[in-house]
Amino acid sequence: LPADVGRRPWDGMKATMKIMLSTFGTRGDVQPFVALGQGLQAAGHEVVVCTPEGFRSFVEEHGLTYAFVSNDFLALTEQTLRAQGLRAQMAASRQFPAVIRRGLDEEWRAAQAFDPDLIIYHTKSLGSYHIAENLGIPQMVAMPLPTTPTRAFPYPFFAGVRLGGTFNRFTYTVMGLALAMWAGTTNHFRVKTLGLRPLSSFADPMVGPDRQPIPVLYPYSPHVVPVPADFPANVHVTGYWFLDDAKTWKPEPELSAFLDAGPAPVYVGFGSMGGAQPEKRGRMAIEALSAAGQRGLLASGWGGLKADRLPKD
Repeated sequence: LPADVGRRPWDGMKATMKIMLSTFGTRGDVQPFVALGQGLQAAGHEVVVCTPEGFRSFVEEHGLTYAFVSNDFLALTEQTLRAQGLRAQMAASRQFPAVIRRGLDEEWRAAQAFDPDLIIYHTKSLGSYHIAENLGIPQMVAMPLPTTPTRAFPYPFFAGVRLGGTFNRFTYTVMGLALAMWAGTTNHFRVKTLGLRPLSSFADPMVGPDRQPIPVLYPYSPHVVPVPADFPANVHVTGYWFLDDAKTWKPEPELSAFLDAGPAPVYVGFGSMGGAQPEKRGRMAIEALSAAGQRGLLASGWGGLKADRLPKD
């Protein structure tokens, strides 16, 4: 764990802790937390993973304790994305506040049952910040992509725009304003459930109740995204948290034959990310592999990458 110590509430932390990992989203949001949980458990800590119910078997199959959150938010998100027409999308989106509110209560019940010494959470787990404040325990944010303001590159949603350092930094402010839409729901949770005072709609979610920056863990490689010079000291790029399924997973025969036919290939994929021009990204991946003299394995995922004509390597 990072050495951001010497201040409340880190003073007097126990060598062996009860650590609650709270995450939300698709497989790419959950799997790194499962890998982290295994590492923390191997180091002697007691771990629980709080995540939507659809991932319960995935968590438990990897030897970790599961804490319940319903699938309602994920199901509503998918319903909204699949809705045909603006009117249908608006009708579905109006259900979000109530669904999010239930999820906050579920996360709180999980924390009460486990009584953690530390919470490490994905920013989509909207209750964790407030729960940590209520319990008077430290917290860390863990995200599989960088969201710390920097001049080096824009917020990931603006990745295709190149307008310089000032614009890059501004995009993080824009995303912070977008998150303010949930302030009413989280403040209702803070006041009615946790007995805390409400926060400003524009309060910085990366500053803790002690007015100190919250430690941030980024489980990606600095070889993929170099660490910007203006990242603050509380931000830690750790490298990937790999989950080894080699003992249970078996590849398809065609894939096994390809793997055995030459040197280990480079994997290229974008998981559940979609977006425009997947064919262009496919061509870029193939050209990059060719330029580097590498064999490749492409995962099309949810449409972030597409390639129909593949060279033999």
